[in-house]
Amino acid sequence: MQGTVMTADRGEARLRDPSGAFSVGCLERVPSGPPCLVPGKYVMVMGVMQACSPETCLQVVKMTDLSDNPIHESMWELEVEDLHRNIP
Repeated sequence: MQGTVMTADRGEARLRDPSGAFSVGCLERVPSGPPCLVPGKYVMVMGVMQACSPETCLQVVKMTDLSDNPIHESMWELEVEDLHRNIP
């Protein structure tokens, strides 16, 4: 998943993408996690889905700061749309 960091505290963060907000946990396990956990940064999070209802929650495995290239953020919504169209 990709999204903009809204808040980060005590091993958890709240991010937002065009579909809404989601939570990311276990940040203390990611060696490069905290430096990119600044509100306003745009990040990619790879992890294990812990819940999808009532809100998406991921246990993070890897996190990368994508803020330097605005193309990542503008393409994310299109990537998600494409997956919804092509995966049954």
